[in-house]
Amino acid sequence: MMKRVLFGFAVVVLLIGTGNGWEIIYNEIDYGISTSAAACMDSGYIVCGSMNSDFSLIKINESGITDWMIIDDCAGFNDMLVDIARIDDTTFITVGHYRIFVSGYDSYYYDSYIRKFNSSGEILWQRRYNFSHWFFSDMILSITPFNNSNFFITGWYNYYPEYAIGFVALM
Repeated sequence: MMKRVLFGFAVVVLLIGTGNGWEIIYNEIDYGISTSAAACMDSGYIVCGSMNSDFSLIKINESGITDWMIIDDCAGFNDMLVDIARIDDTTFITVGHYRIFVSGYDSYYYDSYIRKFNSSGEILWQRRYNFSHWFFSDMILSITPFNNSNFFITGWYNYYPEYAIGFVALM
């Protein structure tokens, strides 16, 4: 059985063994992008992404009903959470990036973002990172936990627009 969840223009497909399917359409929200999902201990899911160029987290129960939704204007424009992982029974971590406009230069750059939160959506801690220098971009693209306190992050940064350098970091 395949379950489909639609957020704006994005689709999340959930594969299950048996049962009735469900579909959610958030058509009142522009520019919806779903990028990753993590299973919860209560048989639900938390989906991360972007809505209206802001960070989004949505908790969906096993019947496809939205338990809660958080849309957070973190820092700039084109804020997007790109990956999520469960690190224990009730704690999740998500990574993403946000765009900052630099006035006077008529340009912008991206910085990285990490948020740890519980299954109710309450933020436990959050960090903004600029791995390169001011005015140069960096993005965290994935996170992989390997115990309750450590995880690998992967992504890229650049010092000059034509040179992107990949990185892996243990945090």
